Amino acid sequence: LLTQQLGDMQGAVQNFSAERGRQVTDLTLVRAVNLMGSIENNELFQSDYSFTSETWDIRLMPQMDFNQLAANSLQLGDEEIGFYTSEEKAAPETLTIWGQTYAVKVIDDIPESLKNYQSLYETNIIVMPTVQAIDRLNSLTKEDDFPLNYNASLAFNLNEASEAEDKQYSQELHAFLDSYQADYDFYYQARSDQHEEWYIMNGGLLFLGIFLGGLFLIGTILITYFKQISEGMADRERIQIMQKVGLSRDMTKKATNAQVLWLFFLPIMVAVIHTLFAFP
Repeated sequence: LLTQQLGDMQGAVQNFSAERGRQVTDLTLVRAVNLMGSIENNELFQSDYSFTSETWDIRLMPQMDFNQLAANSLQLGDEEIGFYTSEEKAAPETLTIWGQTYAVKVIDDIPESLKNYQSLYETNIIVMPTVQAIDRLNSLTKEDDFPLNYNASLAFNLNEASEAEDKQYSQELHAFLDSYQADYDFYYQARSDQHEEWYIMNGGLLFLGIFLGGLFLIGTILITYFKQISEGMADRERIQIMQKVGLSRDMTKKATNAQVLWLFFLPIMVAVIHTLFAFP
């Protein structure tokens, strides 16, 4: 059902764009099923959404959709699956999923668009030979299991237009999708919308970081300055005594400057050393 409705959606988007003089190119459909599970004795077990050290965040993808994104096409037989994990655990030679046993082909690398940089979990992808194989697993899900979360993304490019035309197209497509009759929810986000959201969020964080950094820097300078004043007043009598017994004024000034420089620059040097080791 999802595959059929996604096909209808592709046609609807192309027709919608053509009516507004926009040409759709580089259209890519990526379908996936997300589940939480663990792999024990070469068998995949579904689990709830609680996080443990043994829990895997797994994405099931059909081979057709994976090959649209990957530079090297994956060729799987009916009884084979592709397996990728960013964890250090070794991939099993065979994997049993819901009673179906598959031979495992290890995938060394995946496209950047499939890597999950915002999750607490590592990226784990299982590429199934066909969409029907994923649907068969979904039909084997038990009543007390968590339902498999099926989602899809439809990405495409448009011919160049002005910023105003892009915004108008985005608004009209949002309204079109809100009124589109389907069993699934569809959502559209333009690159310009995403760019604006990230710019606002990161711009706010950048301003806050600069403001707090400047505030702490002023506080540090004031604390250091008044510490120097207080220590200078405390050392005044001792310096006067040393001058009376023969210490020259130039020597006194040189020793005082050295003390000020060490007190001011030593914390900065330590911070730089810590940063150099922590930065990697």
